Amino acid sequence: MKKLLLILLFSLSLYAESIEMNLKDFARLVSAQHHVNIIVDDDIESNKFSFFLQNNKNIILLQAFKRMLALKKLVLVYDKANRFYYIRQPLEYKNHTYTFKLHSLLFNDIEPFLKSFKDLQYSYISSSNVLVLVCNSIVYNAIKPVISLSDKVPKQFKLKITVVQVDNSIVKERGVDINSYIKSSSKNTAYFINLLTLPSSSTVNVFDSAFGFTASLKFLDTIGASQIESSPIVTVQSGKKVSFTAVENLPYLTSKSSVKGASQSDTQTVDYKDVGLKVNLLPQVVNDTIFIDMHFTIESIIDKSSLTPTTSKRTLDNSFQLKKGQVLVLSGLTETEKSKSTYGVPILMKIPYLGGMFSFDVDNNRQKTLSIVIEVL
Repeated sequence: MKKLLLILLFSLSLYAESIEMNLKDFARLVSAQHHVNIIVDDDIESNKFSFFLQNNKNIILLQAFKRMLALKKLVLVYDKANRFYYIRQPLEYKNHTYTFKLHSLLFNDIEPFLKSFKDLQYSYISSSNVLVLVCNSIVYNAIKPVISLSDKVPKQFKLKITVVQVDNSIVKERGVDINSYIKSSSKNTAYFINLLTLPSSSTVNVFDSAFGFTASLKFLDTIGASQIESSPIVTVQSGKKVSFTAVENLPYLTSKSSVKGASQSDTQTVDYKDVGLKVNLLPQVVNDTIFIDMHFTIESIIDKSSLTPTTSKRTLDNSFQLKKGQVLVLSGLTETEKSKSTYGVPILMKIPYLGGMFSFDVDNNRQKTLSIVIEVL
């Protein structure tokens, strides 16, 4: 018990003699012990560094002092010419100002990356597209290669996108004519016609050239089986989204209310909706290959005789790769249009109540196949 008490008293006495010093006080102590001049760099905030000593009487060797500073990420340097020591931060931890002149990169593109660094201050001069960084060399060396690799003028190229719709009912009616045309055509033309009219029977959908595609479209148009919905040529850049639309701004009823009282009134709220073709592309160029992510939407109007129109919608998400000159055919988006036709004896079929005896209705179902053809020009 006495031994335990003695150990406890000894520990308390050591604790009582421990001293906490900031950087400048610690440097002053070592300087006085060794009779040398030690200067602290003005950029260093002395109070941010704490050193604990058992007492201030034991001499701190310069090598030990240097090691203790290193643990705090500080450097002790000796100036031989002027015979004094000075304490500074290592160059890699000292903040400097760096500037980047951005050429094709936008500040909004790089800012999320900059925010991931805690010890970084930055500003942007929009008038000259200059990025200013205040950081140490470690942070700078991490940021520099990312900006250098990203700040390049993106490669650009042209795409021809043809959206064609084929009426399968007419294809069936003119099957003999189509088969004879395929037999007399080139191999490429035959493949294009099969992809546009019978996509399930074809396996090849990438061609090295567009040779034969125009001829197949002309033939299908001649027999009235095809209709080109859109055929734009767009210039796109690597990594930049591009979109185009071919739509009809269609009014539709969103709400309706009526008030009955001394005078009856009806109120209708009408909004507008874009109905038609919408294509969004995200291309990426790697060497001589173009990788494309595509989102395709087409809405067709089935009935717009009233303010509550009926539409059908087809979508396609696809990723693919092409090289310059190649053509991709995406097919198989089918739609069935339903309609009703009335036939009968003229005049008699319009007699009230009795007209049904002289007329009959026929349900018409027409199936159409939509194809997207993308060519790299």
